[in-house]
Amino acid sequence: MTRVTYDASVFLNGLLNPHGKLPKLFELPDDVQLVVSDVVAEEIFKVVLQSARLREALPSLDAISIEEISSFINEDNMPPLDESLGLEIDICADPNDNKYLVSALTLDCDYLVTTIPDLLALEGNKNWEELRSSSNFRCRILDLETFASML
Repeated sequence: MTRVTYDASVFLNGLLNPHGKLPKLFELPDDVQLVVSDVVAEEIFKVVLQSARLREALPSLDAISIEEISSFINEDNMPPLDESLGLEIDICADPNDNKYLVSALTLDCDYLVTTIPDLLALEGNKNWEELRSSSNFRCRILDLETFASML
């Protein structure tokens, strides 16, 4: 089973454009499991439901319901994080992006799909590759189009 997680912007894109150019991201084959950490789920709900600034910039957010979010993020795809790993990662240019790496690694993901340029730049980065190698993590960081083309 291939495990994948998305950053909040990928979820947001999927919610705003359910019939957009990459609908495959939310209609995954049976051998691909979408998993979400509680940290990322909390951010998604907060952004969609509480960010007045973002709602002003994207009025279509008002049309997104809690039920719609819950169709992507629910108990079925929120396994407990492996807290025993005790991961603290500080390799992203924006410290707020480290949570996506921690989530992907503690959820034992094969892929972290993101639109964040700083995260995408880590693939092939010496620090990221050393962390992956030294800890036997298999997670790769992919952009939307690359991941969708694999489906």
